Amino acid sequence: PSVNDLKTMRKVPDVLPIPTMLNIFGSTGITAYFGLLDVGNPQPGETVVVSGAAGATGAMVCQIAKIKGCHVIGIAGGDEKCSWLKECGVDDVIDYKNSNVAEELTKLAKDGIDIYFDNVAGDILDTVLQNLALYARIPLSGLLAQYNGKGSRLPGPDSFDQILMKRASITGFFCPDFLEDGPKIEKIMHDWYLEGSLKFKADITNGLENVLVSYKRMFNGDNIGKTLVKL
Repeated sequence: PSVNDLKTMRKVPDVLPIPTMLNIFGSTGITAYFGLLDVGNPQPGETVVVSGAAGATGAMVCQIAKIKGCHVIGIAGGDEKCSWLKECGVDDVIDYKNSNVAEELTKLAKDGIDIYFDNVAGDILDTVLQNLALYARIPLSGLLAQYNGKGSRLPGPDSFDQILMKRASITGFFCPDFLEDGPKIEKIMHDWYLEGSLKFKADITNGLENVLVSYKRMFNGDNIGKTLVKL
């Protein structure tokens, strides 16, 4: 980077393995922390649903929501990912590949969903909109279900009217929105990690020549946790 770019960089404490620092102190931790707490504003006892919950950001969101006293429902695909979320302390897990998400949400979130941390959009977003509580908040972090779609514009959810009916809010955000505040959360996240309240997995691929292989694993949903390439 040029000298002008250095203001966007920060030094993290050299006390943990690199994969741990990239996950907790990097963009993953910043996205999860500020997206959930600043955008979602969770309150103890509220129901938080997280899509892409076994991914790097999703798993971190689930665990921070538990720390804040929320009931957490994670949505992921496959037995391995769902088992991993249970290890992270998630209250309920929905395997979207092997169960009916709409039916499961109706049973697990009987009083409605207060916060939906969305990493995928698509059909799951449409289903969640039908199960919102009054004044629900939706931090929109990603559109994974649409990244591989055809065309530059894809249709929005059929149940978008529920944003109005439930007086809900949906807020898109990106990690760079909060980069300057990264140092403020380092001690908090570090303490949570040492307490055992934050667990993570790293999906590591070896070799620069395999970057595209690693990238494809992430978009196909084959990875669990943070996707990294070891050089």
